[in-house]
Amino acid sequence: MEKEWPSSVFANKQELIALKKKVNALKLKKSKLPTLTGSGEQQSPFKTKGLDFQEVRVYQPGDDIRLIDWRITAKHNKPYTKLFTDEKERQVFILLDMRSSLKFATQGEFKSVVGAKTAAILSFLALNNHDKLGYTLLSDDKIECAYSGANNETLISFFDKIEENAAPFQKESEISLNQALLKSEKMIKKGALVFILSDFFDYNDELKKTITRLSKKSLCSLFHIFDKVEKEFPHHILPVTNGSTVLFFNGKLKSFQKKYQNIFQTKKNFLLDLTSNPNIGYLPLSTEEEYVFKIASFCKGGLL
Repeated sequence: MEKEWPSSVFANKQELIALKKKVNALKLKKSKLPTLTGSGEQQSPFKTKGLDFQEVRVYQPGDDIRLIDWRITAKHNKPYTKLFTDEKERQVFILLDMRSSLKFATQGEFKSVVGAKTAAILSFLALNNHDKLGYTLLSDDKIECAYSGANNETLISFFDKIEENAAPFQKESEISLNQALLKSEKMIKKGALVFILSDFFDYNDELKKTITRLSKKSLCSLFHIFDKVEKEFPHHILPVTNGSTVLFFNGKLKSFQKKYQNIFQTKKNFLLDLTSNPNIGYLPLSTEEEYVFKIASFCKGGLL
């Protein structure tokens, strides 16, 4: 008999699908969503969507007749419509990290569950906005990519793969986040909205180069998923296990506390430093917080 894991450690497909109701309810609050750009640690790359002229195309049924370009229409003897950036078909690409380093939490849900639910929220926001959906799912031993389009089949396929890779700690990862991003880069189109959902435990200069290069053709958002204990270790002796091995950490030692906190702060500074680029955003997500509204707020003007 297959072991049933609690929802806080297992990303269940039905729970991911159920998030659609919460996302749809956000439409009623759209005008009340605050903008997070420049707000403390939360840096959003999204600006209010404007009507920047992009190109013209042959008139299609349903196009606004007020946007017909009469000069080009007269030249080619058939109607042409002006196309603006917020009317162009857009790609939303999600890179979801489901490696063993995310199969952890001391409070709330596992980091992997937060990542899975965040991916679901972003997917529903994208499909509600008729955007194309692409994704990469990174696990300990493989990278799975898909790009199908704005349909429910893409979404269900994504959720199926999440559920397949949602089991608790398995083994040390053989694949880096940068490898997954490099493979994804070939599938990401110009003008895409890219979301990287990870704990960024293996961040390095190569990852920074890849993200910076990718930001030249798309808007990149770094969703930093962490547990409270990663930010500040408890001031007592704490046992930690991966299911088979138990280690004891002495949080009473000031030297340990300082070194431990520096590790988290260095990683956060690395990610925040990337946001000096206006096309890169940063959103910290703790395992213990309610994040649906927070994610939607971050994406205001982008996916809403």
